Amino acid sequence: MKMTISINPEVLIWARNRAGYSIVEMSKKFPKLVSFESGEAFPSASQLESLSKAYKVPLAVFFFSTIPKEPSIETSLRAVSEEDVHNLSPNVRFLFRKAKAFQLYLQELFIDEQQNQRNKLLWLTQANTESIDHLSERIRLILETPIEMQQQWNSTEVALEKWRNSLAKNGVFVFKDAFKNDSVSGFCIYDDVFPTIFINNSLSKSRQIFTIFHELGHLIFKQNYLDMEKDIGDFSHYNISDIESKCNAFAGNFLVPDDDFKNRYKLISKKSHTDDVIDALKKIYNVSKEVILRKLLHNRFINNDTFSSKMNEWALAVSSRKSFAIKKSGGNYYNTKIQYLGNEYSSLVFSKYYQGKLDIHTAAEYLDIKQKSFSKLEQKFLTKELS
Repeated sequence: MKMTISINPEVLIWARNRAGYSIVEMSKKFPKLVSFESGEAFPSASQLESLSKAYKVPLAVFFFSTIPKEPSIETSLRAVSEEDVHNLSPNVRFLFRKAKAFQLYLQELFIDEQQNQRNKLLWLTQANTESIDHLSERIRLILETPIEMQQQWNSTEVALEKWRNSLAKNGVFVFKDAFKNDSVSGFCIYDDVFPTIFINNSLSKSRQIFTIFHELGHLIFKQNYLDMEKDIGDFSHYNISDIESKCNAFAGNFLVPDDDFKNRYKLISKKSHTDDVIDALKKIYNVSKEVILRKLLHNRFINNDTFSSKMNEWALAVSSRKSFAIKKSGGNYYNTKIQYLGNEYSSLVFSKYYQGKLDIHTAAEYLDIKQKSFSKLEQKFLTKELS
């Protein structure tokens, strides 16, 4: 006889309704579902796992004593246009729910350290009244990353990992995933204790970096937000009344401070062609060439015609590359999973597991893997930490 698990049947009903299935429809796949939802019987661990896959909810949700308080994506993203939200793919909607699940996991992981986490986030929760320039400077101090340190990083890959680690240590966790939709750069979910950022791993590392700080801008203004590719990056014209413009300005000023940029441009531009200047500056700051081009326009080092010409040229080049792109293999599953979760979050889960505060089943759930994959992911993570 299989061992059953006592759960709140209302949570089962909530999960089914949330996924958009009728009881009749799901009973064809799960014949005992009616008795599970009525409380007359309880499911086994394997049945719960199958239900979590069918409903696309974390397994841990079924162990909650009450229905999770989770507004719909339409309610959560009121600042985003109705058309953009309506057109979101099922996968992006699923990732939004996944981000909500990670917030729940963080609540459990910090169950004895909630006040410490709140204290870490004072810089974020009290930041939205400052000017963009002052805000950028102060947050750089909080993250303990002077511009000289940023410029020592030898690649955008290193820079991306450093920024994520630094933000996590200061209370903001950044997760990655394959959005399967390049029109969405990323999104953020504001919370006084566990704000989170999700970024699209399908985009370039330099784009991911800009997206992180663009989303951080939305968190500073206490917004849930989902950013489309068409909306991010234009900080050449700053409108103080527009939040999107402010977030772009913040990301641009933070990653490429004006004073430092002007000094470096003057040194480099004396000896180089515009294309060479852009390439040199993007490597110095570990940002995209589009960010550098916009900084050049913003500081009036180029005119609108040059700006438009370069943007069109690069757009055509990107379109051409996509036409001839060859699909790459997925790489190592465990390396990818650690990259998606981030070092700080992965370390937190393994630490709680080693302290005996999480069993292997819960730890695997928090790491978004099956229990049978736990040991291999653990080995990959420990090897990475020691390297």
